[in-house]
Amino acid sequence: MDTELQTTQQVPETNAGSTKTGSSKSRLVAFLLCTFAGFVGAHNFYVGRTVRGIIQLVLMIGGFILYGVAIVTMATLSTKVDNGADALIVGILLSLVPVLVGAMWIFIDWIMVLAGAFKDKNKRPLKNWSIND
Repeated sequence: MDTELQTTQQVPETNAGSTKTGSSKSRLVAFLLCTFAGFVGAHNFYVGRTVRGIIQLVLMIGGFILYGVAIVTMATLSTKVDNGADALIVGILLSLVPVLVGAMWIFIDWIMVLAGAFKDKNKRPLKNWSIND
């Protein structure tokens, strides 16, 4: 009877394919990538969350492209339209929406990495701050 209790207690608990142990990915690397290259989703690519990384990359690069297009377009229209300055301001502000959404998302990811709540593709939290573990 004691043997049966010991074997049932040694079985690790799983939840949706993940174990209670942390990820093999370094929390320090994820933090540094999020801090310095978060605008291209590098921290998400590092932990294997490629879809999130691609979305962040598209938001930021697409937003900056829209910003450039808005400036060029509205600058050329401002000479032809009486309210060109107002159109320029509105165009620039609207084109920055994807960049601001992406920046807020990266900031939230940055806080989650610091707090230990950021997870890898297998939904395991990044526990270790060292690179070699």
